[in-house]
Amino acid sequence: MENNQNFGIVSPMHYVADELTLDENFKTYYSRRTGLDGNLAIVPFVNAAAWMVSRQCFEKVGMFEPYFSHYGEDRNYCERVTYHKLKIGIDEDSRIVHDRTIVRNFAKDTIQSKYKILTTLLNINKPLAGSYIVALKEVIGLPKYFSKAYGTKKSTKLFFSLAGYYAQMLAAVGTVTRIRKNSKRNG
Repeated sequence: MENNQNFGIVSPMHYVADELTLDENFKTYYSRRTGLDGNLAIVPFVNAAAWMVSRQCFEKVGMFEPYFSHYGEDRNYCERVTYHKLKIGIDEDSRIVHDRTIVRNFAKDTIQSKYKILTTLLNINKPLAGSYIVALKEVIGLPKYFSKAYGTKKSTKLFFSLAGYYAQMLAAVGTVTRIRKNSKRNG
């Protein structure tokens, strides 16, 4: 971090337990790299399983948004890091084992879907109106995505849960606007 002060976050390569295979979700983030800065691949997002965050980043961006408890906090933070003109990198010479098994769980997927919508609404890199349009598309698209795992009945239940959540977020537009405004301030 001392040698790469234009980076706010640096993460290692994430492997599964065999220490040879990249973590499935990590592969997606890594495939979206936009360039290299030495041995650091520049990416728009990397999950917070193993981050090194510079002091400068915390001072400029602030801490995690308290509206997130476990899911979505890393995506929101990365969006704020890029807004404040800091880079996010993956150190191709470093590695960790992110030993996890992804198992579908309807309650967990519902919570994660709501946090996905919230991260979209709080994304300060996009205009507020555009964020609401994208979030509405997610209300429709996320149940469609999960229909493969859960079938029509549960996907319909997910849709109505997300539609209700979206309506709450429409009613809370003042709070959403305030959070976005605070995120734009340094630290």
